[in-house]
Amino acid sequence: MVALAASIVILIALAAIVEDPWDSSALRADTALSLATQAGNLRTAAADLELPTLLALESLRRIRLLDNDRELRLDLALQPRMLWSVSNAGKIRSVAFSPDGRFVATAAEDRTARVFEAAGGKEVWRMLEPSWVLAVAFSPDGKWLAAGGSDGTARVFEAAGGKELSRLTEEGPVIAVAFSPDGMWVATGSADRSARVFKASSGKQIARVAEGYEVGAVAFSPDSRAVAAAGDDHTVRVFEARSGKERWRASEPDRVLAIAFSPDGQWVAAGGGDFTARVFDAATGKEVSHLAARNSVLAVAFSPDSKWVAVGGEDGTVGVFWAGSGQEVSRLATPGPVRTVAFSPDGKWVAAGSADGTARVFDADSGREVSRLTGQGPLTGVAFSPAGQCVAGGMDGTISVFEIGGLDLVSRITQPYAAAPAAFSADGRWIAESTGSATAAVFDALTGKEATRLTGLAGIENALSFSPDSLLLAAGGNDGTARIFKAASGKEISRLVEAGPVMAVAFSADARRVATGSYNKGARVFEAATGKELAHLDAQGVVTSAAFAPDGRFVATGSDDHTARVFEAGGAREISRLTEEAAVKAVAFSPDGRWVATGGDDQTARVFEAATGKEIVRVSLPAAVRFVLFTPDGREVLAATPAAAHVIDISTNQEVSRLPTAGEAAAARFVDHGRYVEIAARAGNDVRITRQPLRAACLRQEACARLTRNLTLAEWHRYLGPAVPYRRTCESLP
Repeated sequence: MVALAASIVILIALAAIVEDPWDSSALRADTALSLATQAGNLRTAAADLELPTLLALESLRRIRLLDNDRELRLDLALQPRMLWSVSNAGKIRSVAFSPDGRFVATAAEDRTARVFEAAGGKEVWRMLEPSWVLAVAFSPDGKWLAAGGSDGTARVFEAAGGKELSRLTEEGPVIAVAFSPDGMWVATGSADRSARVFKASSGKQIARVAEGYEVGAVAFSPDSRAVAAAGDDHTVRVFEARSGKERWRASEPDRVLAIAFSPDGQWVAAGGGDFTARVFDAATGKEVSHLAARNSVLAVAFSPDSKWVAVGGEDGTVGVFWAGSGQEVSRLATPGPVRTVAFSPDGKWVAAGSADGTARVFDADSGREVSRLTGQGPLTGVAFSPAGQCVAGGMDGTISVFEIGGLDLVSRITQPYAAAPAAFSADGRWIAESTGSATAAVFDALTGKEATRLTGLAGIENALSFSPDSLLLAAGGNDGTARIFKAASGKEISRLVEAGPVMAVAFSADARRVATGSYNKGARVFEAATGKELAHLDAQGVVTSAAFAPDGRFVATGSDDHTARVFEAGGAREISRLTEEAAVKAVAFSPDGRWVATGGDDQTARVFEAATGKEIVRVSLPAAVRFVLFTPDGREVLAATPAAAHVIDISTNQEVSRLPTAGEAAAARFVDHGRYVEIAARAGNDVRITRQPLRAACLRQEACARLTRNLTLAEWHRYLGPAVPYRRTCESLP
């Protein structure tokens, strides 16, 4: 009987092992790491992002590692937010945004031209044609829509209501349509071996140029006076829009498949089957540069400033080149032929539609992919919204509109100069930034609208800080003063005088005192309301950061003498000191005041006991640390380097999360009780504020909200093994 009972116990234990094969923490970690690695390999090699995201989620379910957290965030950063998607009965041949961003138009092989509301995807109207609709284009003012069909007609409709305004009948399918910039004319390219120009309002033909073969692409010059046409007869032609008189022609070794005028009217770019794109002088036809492709060129587009040309190729690559020299700037590889390319309105991004069913958006300067939309068929058209934040893509029978990138953009502030130091208000209402050598501004953090401007500051490139109640703003300047303003109005209420340029400013929790760090190797404590000096804290180097303890009793400083120090705020007595290996650029107290976090030029984040200076945490990071923050519960530290925000678990002394940023991290704040973090980052002349999940549970929730499915049983067996019982990764999904 005893033996039988023992056998039953053993069988139960074995069953438990089979039921939960992740019982061993070492096994869980190994499996989690393997899943994260496979997810990373799939992200770079496959078009579909859902499978790597699901594997990263399964990895995170087993144990939280930097590898799976980072992989899941990379997957989400690429995954766009689908705004809406509508199916057609036939393949979509062309898509276009209206200039005001209100509408999206499609041309499809189900014989329809359709117009949708860009915001929600509601169909505004559709026109049923006798045959396939091959191309659509909006007029510059957005009031009209031109459509070309395989029945040999080009029609112009009212964009808002669909009323037909004019029609031109040709002798073959109309493959391409384009409005002139002044909105008066429509150019067409046709399979009847001609390019034509007709009056948009009446349909009256005013010019016709005969080609040797079908004309697959047409483009107007910016002044509306000339038309460029690409033909299968191996020629590029530019002719007068009103007369059809040829200005020049250039012969190519193979058929010409794509053509574009530069926005400044200086150049014409053309690409074709000879593995080359060329840039010509628009006035003379003289070849200016030669852009080497690796296969047939299917699409070309100029950047808004005319300096770059994007080239999409049969080999699946998109290259960005200098228009004047032909020198390559960047290149992105996709698994399928790239048939359509478009620059964003600000010229920073390029969208590429590929035959592998993806629309990819990448940074034009670096080639870094920033967003990827996966569909069920080849992409035949992509278009940016006028604001540049959304892309419309047509694939097989579906039109989809999505937001670029996975980072949740809260707001974007653009200035005519490179963005400088920034600060968040604690309530999230304001963000302040230096706006020049003698000014600063406070912006609404949600809208990006300027609320107030501070002038006559004699240089404030060094430090900005809001009071904890968000009512006051301190600005430290090169003139040896720190000034206190009302955040909402910009009214100066006091001025704090230092002995040298002010490199750091920080408020006490009650906003009654301000600590400053100076270039003259010292720190001071002032009364915020009056500017009266209360204490002078001696240091041995330039003090570049300062922070009050939550109870206001102590001040922590970081300086370029490689030390972080804690002083009594009132008496200036040094309490503790931690010596590091390089300049200390950031300090912060934990919520309970027990610990101080530091970061600096030695690419290390540290935590030490405020009372003793004993180091308890040290984590190496890939770059210098710009600022540090404790999470609201005090269990983790966020350390920002230029390209990421790193989350460090104090109990394990390990980095557990790495948050991508929209530029160079400048400021951050925690929201929703520390479940999310908002990060302000500098990107050229922009300050971009993004919100990201901080906790693993929030990250999983965000990922499941982006996905449309779970792992299939075959995928589960392949990547996790048949011994592991199947379960849904996201309970709400099929």
